[in-house]
Amino acid sequence: EAGPADLRRLAERFNQTLRDLHRLWKEREMVLVGVSHDLRTPLTRMRLSAEFLPAEEEARGEIIANIQEMDKVIHQFLDYARSGEQEPLVTTDLGLWLKMFILRQQNGVVWHPPAADLPKLPIQEVGLARALQNLIDNAQSHGAAPIDVSAEPTADGVLIRVRDHGPGIAETELETVRVPFAQAGKGGGVGLGLAIVERIVAYHHGRFTLVNASGGGLEARIILPQPR
Repeated sequence: EAGPADLRRLAERFNQTLRDLHRLWKEREMVLVGVSHDLRTPLTRMRLSAEFLPAEEEARGEIIANIQEMDKVIHQFLDYARSGEQEPLVTTDLGLWLKMFILRQQNGVVWHPPAADLPKLPIQEVGLARALQNLIDNAQSHGAAPIDVSAEPTADGVLIRVRDHGPGIAETELETVRVPFAQAGKGGGVGLGLAIVERIVAYHHGRFTLVNASGGGLEARIILPQPR
């Protein structure tokens, strides 16, 4: 039988493994942020130079579009690396916060106010805004307008829905599309948008799922729990 000394050694090895994993994760984040940041400066110079190229308008426009697409990819890498940062949680009137967030969106995004008041919840305001923006951008890129955003209180928190009216995705991709670098269909980016949502929601101890809506389209669901 294992004695107290054996259990203590086992606990020490387990804790050391956790520390090693945390260190490796932070090192990976630092490399990702560093490389992405360093690439943005030459890309900006390339874009500015391309705008003054003595080339045909169509060719110059294509060069600039490609540079902007590369910049978008780098921006996704930075967002993914930073989505694990410890932004403080702030107790927020979620109903008012969501309403103001949707008012800043372009046409085609529709806010459906809840029938009952939403509870105040501790959230990362910047992080949650980034997660919802990624869902809206994904719906606009892969789905079809209108993009419906709604929220409702649940027994233990709040359920937020973001739904488009496009074709949806294959049932087999509902889980895999949330994995980093996975993509469904066509669109820009590198496949990190939904992975960023996953990380931010996990930091809130919430749940993030995708379902094909019964009337057509893809519906993203975020459940934010009440603090225990």
